[in-house]
Amino acid sequence: STSKQYAVDQFVLGGGKLLLFVDPMSQIDTHAQNASSLPELFNAWGLQLLAGKVVADERYAMIALNEKQQPERQMTWLNLTPEALNADDISTTNLQRLSVATAGALEPLAQATTTFIPLIQSAESAVLLDSQSMGPLEELGTLLSTLKAGSQRYTLAARIHGPARSAFPNGLQGHGNGLKEASNINLIVVADTDMLSDPLWLEQSHPSAPSPLRAWADNDAFVINALDYLTG
Repeated sequence: STSKQYAVDQFVLGGGKLLLFVDPMSQIDTHAQNASSLPELFNAWGLQLLAGKVVADERYAMIALNEKQQPERQMTWLNLTPEALNADDISTTNLQRLSVATAGALEPLAQATTTFIPLIQSAESAVLLDSQSMGPLEELGTLLSTLKAGSQRYTLAARIHGPARSAFPNGLQGHGNGLKEASNINLIVVADTDMLSDPLWLEQSHPSAPSPLRAWADNDAFVINALDYLTG
């Protein structure tokens, strides 16, 4: 809600450091409105989530079973190796694998006063899909064949820091005026919520029988690294 957005805005401007997850097309959320974004706040902080766009990347595509139970490359479910990660940032350094599903693309705004540092990026061969036009897995290859890859690496997660103004400089009805600007904010934004779900980084040690879970990706380490950094 707007009042919650205002609270987040004031928390960041007040010196709070934040780890935020948004998503153009959540695979875990089964509701009709399975997308999330914070356009008012992002605009004030100098970035945007490309609305309704999902990153498809052949280089980092996972192998998944389609509706006919045949293995097929799922180019919107990505298995990201160190080449996709920022080796100079403590949140992503030394990680070996991150996995995301139907992730979005983040971009800095031209008029931004903040600095935008990519943490997780696609390969240059990636393309953007319209989340509303995506059908079954076996039809995705046909859709991708109609799109031409450019030479741009899309940013799936970024660190944003620097001076910023409040998205709600006049406050909201029922709330007193809060901070209007800050000399430095520091937050990490991730354009995928599915990476927090167990199937994206955990599996049974022995699939044929109940057994302890083991991690096959470093999604948990990324979150812990980010929170450790943000909390000092």
